[in-house]
Amino acid sequence: MSTIVPCTCGSIGADPNAVRQCSEHFRIFRGDKRLASVGSVIRDTWPIKKNFEDADPAVLENARDRGVVCDELFSAWLNGTLTRIPAGTRTDAVERFEALRKWWESNGFANTAAQVLLADGEIAGIADLVSVTEYPLIIDIKNVSAIDQTYYLQLGGYADLYQEYFGRDVHSLGVLHVTQSRDKPVSVKYVDVPVEPALKDWRTLREMWQVVRRRTVYFNSDEGGLKCQEPH
Repeated sequence: MSTIVPCTCGSIGADPNAVRQCSEHFRIFRGDKRLASVGSVIRDTWPIKKNFEDADPAVLENARDRGVVCDELFSAWLNGTLTRIPAGTRTDAVERFEALRKWWESNGFANTAAQVLLADGEIAGIADLVSVTEYPLIIDIKNVSAIDQTYYLQLGGYADLYQEYFGRDVHSLGVLHVTQSRDKPVSVKYVDVPVEPALKDWRTLREMWQVVRRRTVYFNSDEGGLKCQEPH
């Protein structure tokens, strides 16, 4: 039996301090204000093409879907809600989930929650894994062939939001890289990400994002006087 999830993207008179996510469209709000995502800030501002952007769109979409399914299985397993693998689940995602599960059982971190919502007054993100201990740790799972430099910015964004949301510093950041070379089994590798450089670079990027937004509004305003005019 399917469940219909109502859209909550509109104004619902929410507590202005409460952070929520529309389960249907995955948009995040504080009260009734929609927040920008960490990913959209990076996409809108980072000037360097990602190392996978020249790939066939169909290949990218297939990889994206495989990663989403793997993440959903692992999150459900970690949170104790996975009772069985649903029928029809794509085999390659299950293989990656099983490799990730086995790695976690041998190397995982205590007191870890999956899919943790983080936000401040204008930006939000959902961290794949947060280990809430004396030394907080944030991990992002990447089902990709190669690590992209923007992943470090993404983790810096999560660390920044975590500090704002919980009032605590993040001690460690990491990427769980799940990949598979041709004709080889799935491999899982933990990549440590230094916190301070990631935070510094994210905050610099965020400032640039704010400049772009501010100047774009000004450019398109009457005050800016920069609108295109008809030739005389």
